[in-house]
Amino acid sequence: MISISNPPVTLSVYDRRDSEDNNLLMDHAYKAVKPGVVCVRDVDLGAAENMKIYVGLTSDPPGGGDLIQMVESDPADTDTDKAVSAFVAGGEYFEVKCTNEPAYITWKNFGSLAKPVDYN
Repeated sequence: MISISNPPVTLSVYDRRDSEDNNLLMDHAYKAVKPGVVCVRDVDLGAAENMKIYVGLTSDPPGGGDLIQMVESDPADTDTDKAVSAFVAGGEYFEVKCTNEPAYITWKNFGSLAKPVDYN
């Protein structure tokens, strides 16, 4: 019998700042130094919401990347907030777009924390 053991996967803490220590913002392209997950939470203000995460190989993910995740709601929705997340490979760019504010963007990657680089 062959026994295969996998090493444990370590993840960084969630962080809301880029490599320059600024808050992660909507409509900004960020480059992932390491593979990880971008998470977005948008507080419902009683209006229709549209949250999108684009991922791509260019510094303009909405123009040259792919729409990876999207959440939409209508004004009648009474939930307090919405959330969406997407995996980003190391070296890829991501950008978050939301119709309402505030949107809280966080980043978590494999291994020790490597904050994404702002390309705007």
